[in-house]
Amino acid sequence: MSAHYHDLLNELNKLNKARLGSFGELIFESTALELNRKIESQRNQCTDFRMDGQPIDVKTTLRNMGKRHEDVKIRTYKGRRVEGIKYALVEFCSDTVQLSIEGELFSFKSWSDIYELWLQWNVKRKISQTSEMRNKHKEIISEIQAEL
Repeated sequence: MSAHYHDLLNELNKLNKARLGSFGELIFESTALELNRKIESQRNQCTDFRMDGQPIDVKTTLRNMGKRHEDVKIRTYKGRRVEGIKYALVEFCSDTVQLSIEGELFSFKSWSDIYELWLQWNVKRKISQTSEMRNKHKEIISEIQAEL
């Protein structure tokens, strides 16, 4: 288990659903690329990616954090479904992160791999937030100038 496991676990527990989902998407995408799968980002209402031509929606959960992956049955997504879309699950377990697509194992990621992805994701997120803040600042200045 990674030396950063407990710190990362604390940070993951602080994320809202959207942020956790975003991180899960990065994990899924990087894993697909490592496995030499053709994957394209879609990021529309129902589809996160197209992998090998198939639309994929990634769902991420921490609900199995207290369990080892051997004790977690690989399952299919049980929430609202859209016809024609495959659902991938990124499930955080105490010893690994388990990725599956429609009830079939896709891959595992070690906690040390997850920590490296966490660092990458946070850098991208901070750059995005800084850019968003800069754009908002420009909008506010423009509005003020328009009022003068």
